[in-house]
Amino acid sequence: MSWTPHVNKITSKASQSLGFVKRNLKWARQDTKVAAYNTLLRPILENCSAAWNPYQQKDIFKILAIQKCAARFAAKDYNKTPESMTKPLRNLQWTSLEKRREINRMTLFYKIVNPHAAIGINNYLELYTRQSREYHNQAYRPLTPTADMYKYFSPRTVIM
Repeated sequence: MSWTPHVNKITSKASQSLGFVKRNLKWARQDTKVAAYNTLLRPILENCSAAWNPYQQKDIFKILAIQKCAARFAAKDYNKTPESMTKPLRNLQWTSLEKRREINRMTLFYKIVNPHAAIGINNYLELYTRQSREYHNQAYRPLTPTADMYKYFSPRTVIM
């Protein structure tokens, strides 16, 4: 099992939405374009990202390419130099999707540990049984996942 087909599907859908925004908001102001990105594109790119958070560079680059394309459109910056590819993201002060996925993972982890989500913590995590200077009474040890789809939420979140 791999998340690549899912990433391909959401990047395709986001690309179509970006095309729609570009066609209809070509002459709009920057704040209108940013609002369109925040309401139409970013939810597609972030939907359930705490569960499928990409770990392969090819998937991360596909998602990042959509965000950069949207930032270049919103900022009207179409230079092709390497440093100009990230300049619109900085100028618009958009949080990177990778950072937003990290926040979503940590939020979901908090909701699981403090039963605010309908996910049983015992299936995925267990507390360290002994305390030491390194581990406190709320330190979790991730269980060893057997399927590829379970490998990257729990280990990446607990280690943080």
